[in-house]
Amino acid sequence: MSDSQTQQVPIGNWTQYIKNALTGKNNYIQFLIGKSGGGLDDPAENDCDKSFSASYQCGNGTTKLINIEKGARGQTVVFDCRKESEICSGVRLTIGDDGNLVMSNSNGEQIWTSNTNKTGIPLDKYKAINSKYKRNYLKSGEILQLGEFVGSPSGNCYLEMVKKQNGNAGLELRYEVTDCSESDGKANSKYSNLLYSVPKVNTQSLTKVGYVDNDSNLHEYPNDMLSYGNNYYLMGNYTNKGNDIDTIKNTTMEQCREKCNTNDNCAGFVFNNADKICKTKKTGMFPLSNRVPEKNSELYVRSKSIANNASCTKSVNSSTAMEWELYPAGVKMSPGSLCNLGLILKDEKQFLDTANKDLRELSNTLQDKIQKLSNEDKKLVSDLGYNVNKLNNDLSEYNNVYKIAENKDEEFEHATAMYEDTNLDMISENYKYLLWTILTIIIIIGSIRITR
Repeated sequence: MSDSQTQQVPIGNWTQYIKNALTGKNNYIQFLIGKSGGGLDDPAENDCDKSFSASYQCGNGTTKLINIEKGARGQTVVFDCRKESEICSGVRLTIGDDGNLVMSNSNGEQIWTSNTNKTGIPLDKYKAINSKYKRNYLKSGEILQLGEFVGSPSGNCYLEMVKKQNGNAGLELRYEVTDCSESDGKANSKYSNLLYSVPKVNTQSLTKVGYVDNDSNLHEYPNDMLSYGNNYYLMGNYTNKGNDIDTIKNTTMEQCREKCNTNDNCAGFVFNNADKICKTKKTGMFPLSNRVPEKNSELYVRSKSIANNASCTKSVNSSTAMEWELYPAGVKMSPGSLCNLGLILKDEKQFLDTANKDLRELSNTLQDKIQKLSNEDKKLVSDLGYNVNKLNNDLSEYNNVYKIAENKDEEFEHATAMYEDTNLDMISENYKYLLWTILTIIIIIGSIRITR
């Protein structure tokens, strides 16, 4: 449009049309420029040569620009954050009882670690179950406000959102300690007492195997799903009195291990490096019975093997009875229990089943509509066929009437011609009669005159 026709409109006048869509979760928005895009009147005349410009960010990423200088009306603008969403989705920040922060991606692969190992006193207040999300990790998109935290399973360390000295907020890894010095065993202030305690361990939890889900719930495996594996945990330079199965002399540690592997009841072994003596042990060995320090001996505990669903890991990691007690108890595992991806697939299957059901209902509705339209079409065709036949019959009758009328018209013309001929004959005869009458009168008059 010419300069004299330029219309000024407010910057950002288009945002009212998509402000609600911008809060969606699909990370992909299409916007049609102009009246049809927003459903309201354009702020400028319809025949204006419009331009369009916008800028947006995907999270904290770089600013993306959209600029159409002329002819913008009717064009589609795309706001696309799908690539950024794929990178960020599935990321998890986990805090463990070892004081280390680990960031992993959606595949469970470690992509960053804080490499910290400071921990303090385990406190119920800072346990994962008492933190904001009731677990020891943060998912993508989750946030912490000032004072909110994510705790380790035991509460011996926690990640809290705090206000920094510069006034900005930030995450800080924290742990609680006593006001005592470990080096000299003296209190650092008159308000502190030197108190030490050893936490009680529930021996009922020893040798158990469980699965910790995404919500930090512990699901114990029953004995009928457990058996001994072929890996061993070295407990250090110890021996275990009693609980012997076999004693093998003049052997190696590898041969001792193979001997234990061939016995389904072997829970581990003790190998003496000096005497080259192997002692395989029954289920009652450590940790269900005491271990005794012995310089040349090594104590090995056999790992457990799990018979579980394919969606669950078969890897078993060692832990402590104390850590076992920190997790909330969940439903016991069974051969049909699903884990991780299996649970996701189950939810997705339910979603697809629901969507499939809706589609079937829609399909049935469409079929009913189509059948109804087909019946109406048949009726229309039937009615139309009747009307066409009636019209053909009427046309045939009209044709017959036309032919009769045409014949009557010819007869009328013939009658008219005959009538005209008759009139001419009558006029001719009248003329003749008149002439003879006149002639007769003349003759009579002539005769009279001659007589006179």
